[in-house]
Amino acid sequence: MAIVGAARWEDLALIFVGKGLRKFPIEYFESGALDRARAWLLAP
Repeated sequence: MAIVGAARWEDLALIFVGKGLRKFPIEYFESGALDRARAWLLAP
């Protein structure tokens, strides 16, 4: 799961989605990094 948003929301967003408790990877990307988030999702 890739989440894109303002840096100030990173900690709360990752707690909300349960990063570290899920069986799949979750990463947070700052606003404006949509291309990086998509590339991360599509990486093998």
